[in-house]
Amino acid sequence: MRRLKIPILFALLLLPTAHSSGQPGPIGKGDVVAPAVAPKVYMATAAQRGGEVVIRVSAPGMRLTNKDKDGKGWVYCWTEMAAMTLDKQVLAYNPAGKRLDRKAVVKALIKPVLVVCFIRMTPHDPKRPDPAYAGVFKDGTVLLVFGPFDNTKAKDLLR
Repeated sequence: MRRLKIPILFALLLLPTAHSSGQPGPIGKGDVVAPAVAPKVYMATAAQRGGEVVIRVSAPGMRLTNKDKDGKGWVYCWTEMAAMTLDKQVLAYNPAGKRLDRKAVVKALIKPVLVVCFIRMTPHDPKRPDPAYAGVFKDGTVLLVFGPFDNTKAKDLLR
């Protein structure tokens, strides 16, 4: 009998607490809701073109190399993604949550710098950076929120 109790206890401890349908359980009393869109860090530059501000964003991308003495055969390089237009496909904020105007964005991103990016995947995702995340970054940091703000699909912004 004792041999049977231990596996049963072990199984009960390891069983998931979610509903049998595989769906997550409801929000419980005292549960803290996490922000819907977490930030990522990319590199960006901006330039004024034809009355609009165009922002070029680069993300780290893996590149293959010749193997070194440790057997490592890859490195990360900045890979440029699609250019985006300010106020159409991307919005810019400071860490206090205040929207940056075109002049401030061009000035801050005249040279390639690291920026904090929030990627909206649905129209229901917030258009502003969540204060819980935004408050972590120092003054002068540019926070970008990628659309869609018009009819562009989110997957097309980051091709």
